[in-house]
Amino acid sequence: MKFQETLNIALTVLASLGGGAAIIFLFSNWLGKVWANRIMAKERAAFERELTELKSKLEKANSESVEKLKTDLEIFRDTHLRGLSDKLEAYRHAIDIISDLCTDVHNVGTNHELGNKVVTEFNRGRLKAFGYLAILAPQEVMNAYVSLTDYLYAVATGGAKYDWIEIRRLTYILVNAIRMDIGIAEKELVLGKDFSLPS
Repeated sequence: MKFQETLNIALTVLASLGGGAAIIFLFSNWLGKVWANRIMAKERAAFERELTELKSKLEKANSESVEKLKTDLEIFRDTHLRGLSDKLEAYRHAIDIISDLCTDVHNVGTNHELGNKVVTEFNRGRLKAFGYLAILAPQEVMNAYVSLTDYLYAVATGGAKYDWIEIRRLTYILVNAIRMDIGIAEKELVLGKDFSLPS
């Protein structure tokens, strides 16, 4: 066999093997892509299913949390409004009692025959008002109330001179403390000099 023939045979064998190898390579490449796409699609579907379940769980938990917060907020609002209403009622009642006391104390100053009756009624009224306020009022309101009623008691029993300006000053302190407590005061009421009780 000549070299040329050997070379032709070798080239023919290589060419036949190379074409098959190319076909095998192309087929395996295509088959690998198909498998990879199928595996990827299967994995994507599993991830999407897990993501949908997680999203559903989170939406449910979020919805439950929002409903609980709404319920808690409604309970807080109702409790707060009921407490504020109770405070306003107690303050209103205490102011009525104080107003009556101020009038009685003023009358004692002008009519000494009323003295003992006014002192008795005064004590009854201020103790009632103290009880109403003590349930709901903060310390600042209680301090202002005690200062005003102690002064009125001293006037009613003759321990202090009747002074409308002092009564008004102590009343302003009480009213400002009440306004601050119920949250309606941006600034305090100020004692004016143009108002005085007629004698």
